[in-house]
Amino acid sequence: MTQSSEIVTIVSKDGKEFRVNENAIKISSVFSNLLELHKEEEDNLENCRIPILNVEGNILKEIIRYCEYHYQNKGTDNHEFIDDEDIDEWDLNLIMDLEKEKENGHRDILEVAIAADYLNIPKLFNIYAKHLARKIRSYDAEKIIKYFYIPKQEETANIN
Repeated sequence: MTQSSEIVTIVSKDGKEFRVNENAIKISSVFSNLLELHKEEEDNLENCRIPILNVEGNILKEIIRYCEYHYQNKGTDNHEFIDDEDIDEWDLNLIMDLEKEKENGHRDILEVAIAADYLNIPKLFNIYAKHLARKIRSYDAEKIIKYFYIPKQEETANIN
């Protein structure tokens, strides 16, 4: 990866700032498009700040970690479909680390999948979605509701 690149700042919903290589985040077509828009207005990315207002810092940190690793090791081609056999060890370890981090690590795994979908990182979304699907495959409806923190109909009726 010998392309010259600049460092940009990505700001999460909770105000955490991440300084990232511009080429690494181009794995996301959303980031790539935002960088192009910024370049149209400015000569460089020196003061580029990209707010991602619906992704918390701890989740954005995982997204950036994924982007940086895959950029450094595999380039920016990220639009391939993933078979179960194609999930590499580093990606599996990323999921397992996140799952072990907290008692409810699966909630963060779900949040990473949602953020990957929002930021249009198909490979990352597929990896996390497949992991979640494997986890809940044998669950009954009640356990799935609990696993994903889905409010029961009575609870949603009280909210409205």
